[in-house]
Amino acid sequence: EEEEKKKNAQILAEQQEKDYSKLSEEELLQLAIEASIEDQEISNKELEKEEAELRAAIALSLALAEQEEESARAKSEELLNQSSIKEEVKEEVKEEVKEE
Repeated sequence: EEEEKKKNAQILAEQQEKDYSKLSEEELLQLAIEASIEDQEISNKELEKEEAELRAAIALSLALAEQEEESARAKSEELLNQSSIKEEVKEEVKEEVKEE
């Protein structure tokens, strides 16, 4: 869409180029203002697109970090459980040895 607008603006400018000499200073100024506004609108749209891409990248990064944190937490809990099971088994073995 933006590319099409640029092409149309360029075609229009080329057509009007021949007629610029006939335009008054006020009309030339008005054309320059309109062109500047169009350029600013295109620039704003590009900035909005970049901002949306950055927001998406940040959201993805945060989601991945949360996922990694959750995975690390789960692994830590698993290791703690295994460790406590080992301790329980050691205690049971000690008690059995004492009983014998």
